[in-house]
Amino acid sequence: MTDSPLIMLIRHAENPREAETGVAADGTADPASLSVVGWQRAGALVRFFAAPWLPAIRRPQHVIAARSTPPGASVRPYATVTPLAQALGVTVDERWSTEDDPAQVAAALRALEGPVLVCWRHEALPVLADELLQRPDVPRRWPDERFDLVWLISRDGPSWTFAQLPQQLLPGDRSQPVPRRVPARR
Repeated sequence: MTDSPLIMLIRHAENPREAETGVAADGTADPASLSVVGWQRAGALVRFFAAPWLPAIRRPQHVIAARSTPPGASVRPYATVTPLAQALGVTVDERWSTEDDPAQVAAALRALEGPVLVCWRHEALPVLADELLQRPDVPRRWPDERFDLVWLISRDGPSWTFAQLPQQLLPGDRSQPVPRRVPARR
């Protein structure tokens, strides 16, 4: 079973709150980057994925981050997975953005060999997951306040299956997955 294809989807780590500014990897202020807590999560994700202790998680052979569009926009997906990619000795693949056709991105991801980790913007994750599964079978939206989940898309014979796994890496992380029917925003 561990040889079956696996695509692991995560949201980028925590962004700065309204009164804060983001912090670049070198410590300078950067509104397009992660918050301090986001950098803590990025560091915790290294052990979570590089030396996984949970059976559902596998060490990724491919690390994908949503490309920043337009230039100068959020670099949070890239910043989130860069420490992991460095630990794994792989390059972060930024060939796709959340503005690309999700069906084409999903087809390319399904064609990759070995476990794949995708760090994406939360607004676009449900559509990408549906395209990976080739059917609508995931929560309709990723809650704005959740940075602590992994969505697992795995092949089971001819079809693909969906599961959720809470990361539980930082204080305040929840142990519950997202309900399949998250209420719409008002």
